[in-house]
Amino acid sequence: MRTIAADLRAKESVAEAVVGVGWWAVGSAALPAGFGTLVLAAGLALAGALVYVGRRRPVYRERIPGAARRVLPLVVVGGLLVLAAVSALTALGFDSLAAPVASVIVGACYVGLAGRLQRQGDVIVGIALMGLGVGVALLALRSTQELHTQVLVGLVSGVLFWVAGALRLGLHRRLRALGGRR
Repeated sequence: MRTIAADLRAKESVAEAVVGVGWWAVGSAALPAGFGTLVLAAGLALAGALVYVGRRRPVYRERIPGAARRVLPLVVVGGLLVLAAVSALTALGFDSLAAPVASVIVGACYVGLAGRLQRQGDVIVGIALMGLGVGVALLALRSTQELHTQVLVGLVSGVLFWVAGALRLGLHRRLRALGGRR
């Protein structure tokens, strides 16, 4: 009998690609206009490739009973916490801390999600997001110069989610097999 975690593999990789695009868009929005658009387009192309590979899996089309009941409350609470924290920090004049705090909240929710879906490997991604958020927040607080926290947190978080999705799909094995052929 398959577990929910095994059935969700392709769907999770597509979801991670979409979340990665969201973070990538956050990071590229803080870049200068022309370069930011170029960075966003490259990220959309990469995420599109991950979504394409993930949707080609036959498991993607299966309906998974009880998955929404397990995932939806955590996603809603996490989203509301992010909105409240970003709004409060912006209103208080701590704009540079908004993206790092959002990263910490998303990382904590991702660790909780890993427990609910029995995906212990995702704990690493959640901890990395929390560590990234805390590290960048400390840099922003201790720096006397303007630090582009939104760019740093957005782009690194997007890459983290894309790498997690690619690993979940087994693309590293495919690339290794292609590299072995000569």
